[in-house]
Amino acid sequence: MTPEREDWAAELARQYIEATLKVPVEIWDRGGRQGAHDLRYELGGRSVAVEVKLVVEEDYRALERRIADTGYVRDSRLSRMWDIRLRRGARFDRAMREIPRILVRLEQIGWQDEPLWQLRNIDVEMEEILDRLGVTALWSHPPTPKHPPGFYLMPQPWGDWDKGIEQLPTFVSDLLAGAKMERLRRQLANAEADERHAFLFIGWEHTEAFPLHQSGSHDLPLTAPRLPQPVDGLWLASLSETTRVLAWSQDRGWFEGRTASGKRQ
Repeated sequence: MTPEREDWAAELARQYIEATLKVPVEIWDRGGRQGAHDLRYELGGRSVAVEVKLVVEEDYRALERRIADTGYVRDSRLSRMWDIRLRRGARFDRAMREIPRILVRLEQIGWQDEPLWQLRNIDVEMEEILDRLGVTALWSHPPTPKHPPGFYLMPQPWGDWDKGIEQLPTFVSDLLAGAKMERLRRQLANAEADERHAFLFIGWEHTEAFPLHQSGSHDLPLTAPRLPQPVDGLWLASLSETTRVLAWSQDRGWFEGRTASGKRQ
């Protein structure tokens, strides 16, 4: 994160923790404390250090911005409107150059809404080209006055949402143990505190975090996370204004937090 985003995320985490636990939370990483963790508070006679991390994929969001700036692309060579999903790491400029002629070819052979893998039975070369371009799915609809023949490109979210909220503990456990969280683990390892917690703000591109967007839900995971050392507590939120705040500690297990407004979402 940039320093500005770190400051913003730490301040929001501070507000959420204070609203949930009703204790003062101090911004700790300031005043010359180089390498210090972000937040600190006392609860039940124990000191707690908190390191805050924004979990977003910059490459994915850059692709999403390019696609949003482009919008719907009209093409008079087509007879239908097409939705196309691009995987993470796809090259936008190359896709924009090559996809129109591919769609023309698909319409010529009568291809509309079948799974991409079935395309191999009709045109092996076309299926391989789509794979190289990073196309994960495509389907078409009859055109409308608002959307005449043409196409949309959309980034493909990734992750596993089939298990719902039960996927969340596994996702955050693997995330915290990974290389991208090495700095977080180091910051907490250096903290002189009784407990060391991670506060993760998870971006919408991670589908495992969809339960954090379900503000009307009160379901909690049944499975405890497998936290890597030295992390022994966890806070989770999305970047939505109506996010749920979920927390896990060794003494309480999973519990519902509060937003800065003081409301349980």
